[in-house]
Amino acid sequence: MSVLTEIARCFSVARLINTSSASSYLGGLAGSVYESQIHDCYVAGQIYNPETPNCGGLVGHTSEQEDGTGTVLTNCYSTASVITKSTEDLRALVGASSHITATNCYYDRQIVVIPHATAALNTAEMTT
Repeated sequence: MSVLTEIARCFSVARLINTSSASSYLGGLAGSVYESQIHDCYVAGQIYNPETPNCGGLVGHTSEQEDGTGTVLTNCYSTASVITKSTEDLRALVGASSHITATNCYYDRQIVVIPHATAALNTAEMTT
């Protein structure tokens, strides 16, 4: 995998608000990434983009190469409140994704409620 971007060992406390109906990418760390590695990062705050699916706690949108090479998230978590039109299972982390692999990445289910989401932990689980 050739990595175009690496985002590592960082955090963001953000309040991002888009009320326009125009498509825009909003994420606590990045609006849009392409073939990236993101690891050991944390986001808190509020991400509000109700008119588009390109909104997530960590990243708003990811894309891939034709060979399927995409973005890799490792050891990241979000306690950000996320309001989006996205229906992705990982929308509390990534709003719209072409191809993403997430390992040991979680969001706080007491802040963002997504039924049957596999990356959800409650606040107590995230702090132990």
